[in-house]
Amino acid sequence: PISAFGRDRKGVPSDTPAATQIKIAKSETDLSGIIEISILDPDKCARYTAIVIEGVQIGPSPEWLKTRLTSIGLRSVNNVVDVTNYVLHDMGQPLHAFDMDRIRGREIVVRSFDTSQTFETLDGVKRDVPAGTLFICDGDGPVAIAGVMGGANSEVTHETTTILLESAWFDPSHIRKASKSIQLQTDSSYRFERGIDPMMQFAAAAKAASMICELAGGTVRPECTDLNPIPHKSVTVHLRPSRVDRILGTDLTTARIQDILERLEIRTQETQISDGEEVVLECTIPSFRPDLEREIDLIEEVGRILDYNSIPAPDASVFVNSDPLPEWERFKERMRDLVMNLGYREIAGNSLLSKQEASVWLDEKLQIETLNPVSHETTTLRPVLASGFLRNAAFNLNRRNRSVRFFEMGQVFQRATKEKPGRWIAGVSERTSLLLGLSGIRSVESWNREELPFTRFDLKSDLAAFFKRAGIKSVLLEDVISSSELHYYLPQNDDAEKKHSGTPVAKLMIPEKEKLKLYGLEETPVFFAEIDLTALFDSGSASDQIRFRKIPKVPSFEFDAAFLVDASVRVGSMMVEIRNCKIPTLKEIRVFDIYEGDRLGKGKKSVAFRLTFLDPLKTLNINDVEPSVKIIEKALTQRFEARLRSE
Repeated sequence: PISAFGRDRKGVPSDTPAATQIKIAKSETDLSGIIEISILDPDKCARYTAIVIEGVQIGPSPEWLKTRLTSIGLRSVNNVVDVTNYVLHDMGQPLHAFDMDRIRGREIVVRSFDTSQTFETLDGVKRDVPAGTLFICDGDGPVAIAGVMGGANSEVTHETTTILLESAWFDPSHIRKASKSIQLQTDSSYRFERGIDPMMQFAAAAKAASMICELAGGTVRPECTDLNPIPHKSVTVHLRPSRVDRILGTDLTTARIQDILERLEIRTQETQISDGEEVVLECTIPSFRPDLEREIDLIEEVGRILDYNSIPAPDASVFVNSDPLPEWERFKERMRDLVMNLGYREIAGNSLLSKQEASVWLDEKLQIETLNPVSHETTTLRPVLASGFLRNAAFNLNRRNRSVRFFEMGQVFQRATKEKPGRWIAGVSERTSLLLGLSGIRSVESWNREELPFTRFDLKSDLAAFFKRAGIKSVLLEDVISSSELHYYLPQNDDAEKKHSGTPVAKLMIPEKEKLKLYGLEETPVFFAEIDLTALFDSGSASDQIRFRKIPKVPSFEFDAAFLVDASVRVGSMMVEIRNCKIPTLKEIRVFDIYEGDRLGKGKKSVAFRLTFLDPLKTLNINDVEPSVKIIEKALTQRFEARLRSE
């Protein structure tokens, strides 16, 4: 149990003076003549103890009690409530004090409902409690959410004179579910969720009743109700002394092991499971140690009491190979290495953003907000990695780090859509992204070169290098959304000619000034790209195989072709169209000149490509290359109305 007494019982010999001094004996007579108590859901409430204290005078607690509570971060309420809090932290047993005169019908029923209930708790909040949640009810309805918090309709006030003191054992899994469903965790629910001692209920109630009588006056009724529909059954675990020595590296006698366990109130008895087998210890686990379930748990307790530091180190140890990393983890490590080899430095951003910041990147309807945010700055799961990059870029640039070349690998979240379905949690799309970001200067001024800033083409070339080194087998489609946004797609079903016909895998962006203003970067050129690693991995297009090719014995053939197109036509789109011609001998496409002038006509430009052809089996000449150039010319003419210049 999470308490001072529980701490003592886990590490101090059992003959240490107990942390409690119970002055009230258990009565054989119940409270049926005063109040009827029943349990309708024994699976959720295996024990319910109630004591009545009459003639109580509510008032402030003495200074020593206030000081004790303040030292652990609790606020003093009154002498009765403070006693229940004190006993909770002292003995680990949550208690609740009801105003007996406000219990309607003189009846307490522990039950759940088939429908949701609206209930006002002690903190003055009306809560919608889902069906199936366990309540403490009187003759007219709920007066407390079992194991979580009491109700405003039965709380102790300055007019209270009679107290009904509750001490119960509630099922840990149910209390956890109830606490999470109404987003309310209390000191009581925290302990019930982790399992309390099922034999502590009367002792804790008796101690609290004794303290209340001392601090608030009154007398305890001689009757006491202690319902126990599902009695606690002791758990036994077999422990092999030889196993203790093997795990801990010790040489302990059976008697020594028994002595250690007995100090922890674990009763032991030597037994032999079958003829010829070694003698084992049959250990009876005390009710306050629900965490001891297996043999290894008991071995850990022996080692803890012995003190691991006092166990001598072995002369030799067994070398154990770790399990190989899953394919997904190896893929991520490979992608990280690739980016680091490109000269990027890794950063780690916060996965939680403010709602205002998240709205800059994603529509509010698609955002995922946390149920219990720590602050208004961390309310929403990040939909992109760009926010962390921009924050880090601003931090570095403001401190005279003039060259920012960062990357981050992490999770991004949004509501599931048809394009981005949920994978692990229904309705939630969680994907792994890789961000590459540039800002500032690429090279500083020197005696032999000028200062050069980063441009979008630096990032674009890094992306091309990344995809090439990642082993992307197919040619990526490029779709220019605007002058500040470029999307990359993996083609599907060999249909590489249509836009949006493939799987989106990356976006290259130049953020608008409105977005940059949020980070104080509105006057600074910033470029970033986000790669969807989940899509890249699922597609199976990134190969980690290293392939070697022989250097061809024949030379390549270079052909220069200049095309006249509208000035609005993007060169990148033209290069994609050339690649889509799928000419086997075309090995490289380079742009070596772009010209605009009056000679060409208004709104026109000339784009000159250097096309490199290679056939490993023979030397190519103009007659071999010319048909391929015709195919390229036809494709560019149909798509962009391009015209091959002859001069």
